[in-house]
Amino acid sequence: MKRIKFVWSLFIGVLAFNTQAQVDKVVAPIMTFEKTLHDWGTINEGEIVETDFVFTNTGKTDLIITRIKGSCGCTVPSNWKREPIAPGETSKFHVKFNSKHKPNRQLKTVTVTCNTVKGRESVRIKAQVIPNPEMEKNRAERAAKRKVIRAQRLKERQAIIDAEKNNTKKIKGKSIVKKENKNTTYTDEKKIEKIQEKEERKRGKAEKKLDKQRKKAEKRAEKKEKELKREEKNRKRELKKAEKARKKAEKARKKAEKIAKKQEKLQKAVKKATIKVEKLENKLVKMQSRFDKLESKGKLSPNDITKRQLDMQKQVDKINKAKRKLQKAQHKL
Repeated sequence: MKRIKFVWSLFIGVLAFNTQAQVDKVVAPIMTFEKTLHDWGTINEGEIVETDFVFTNTGKTDLIITRIKGSCGCTVPSNWKREPIAPGETSKFHVKFNSKHKPNRQLKTVTVTCNTVKGRESVRIKAQVIPNPEMEKNRAERAAKRKVIRAQRLKERQAIIDAEKNNTKKIKGKSIVKKENKNTTYTDEKKIEKIQEKEERKRGKAEKKLDKQRKKAEKRAEKKEKELKREEKNRKRELKKAEKARKKAEKARKKAEKIAKKQEKLQKAVKKATIKVEKLENKLVKMQSRFDKLESKGKLSPNDITKRQLDMQKQVDKINKAKRKLQKAQHKL
């Protein structure tokens, strides 16, 4: 009976725990990022690049961030909010990537430790780092030196092992000589000499092999250096082309600005000429109207009529001149 009660209480406990877990999943905070991967594209080795990861708490309870850590010492996260982030609130954290000693393709992970259901959220950064020729050369030299040192150590270790084997064989040879009669001593010494010659040949082969490997490593380093020089040359050529294109674009922009200014100037000249023509025509209309009014009333003498007609003719000439100027400006436009 006690056993049944224990099993039943255990069942109820598990059921309660599962129910609590489901409730926690429903009300737990949710960290929703605007982006989970940031790509800086192509950068030069040694550059330090930075970005911000923006996120929103889309859950129903406060989000608490306890720690943010990069997968490598070159990736440093900072400036995140230590206080609880309310539901619906937006926040961010800063990530800085140092590309020094990190050539070629780089993909790093930034892990956020928080109180979400999973307990951890992650984002990633990536970049294609163009190796620094000087650094690449130093790396190749260090690798070649390490290889040579490793080969020398192997050679020394092998020499010690071979020496130990020779000593063992000599001891065995001496014991065989003591046990056997004098007639067989010469044969045993010959065998020992043959074994020693064989070991010497093996050592010679090993030395040749190591020398060959060292030369191969040096050749690979030289090839790598040539490739880096070629890449640097291509990069400089591309930069030169880009600079040339930029200068060309700048020249075209200045030319366009100059044309636009000229166009604006011509438009102003046309507007000015149009206004002048209108003013002159309005003046002529007024002169004609006044002349007709005075003439109808008989207030003008023959001399006045002639003078006014000459003035109107002069005004017509001015209008024609202004119109010609306007046409000229319109033609240029």
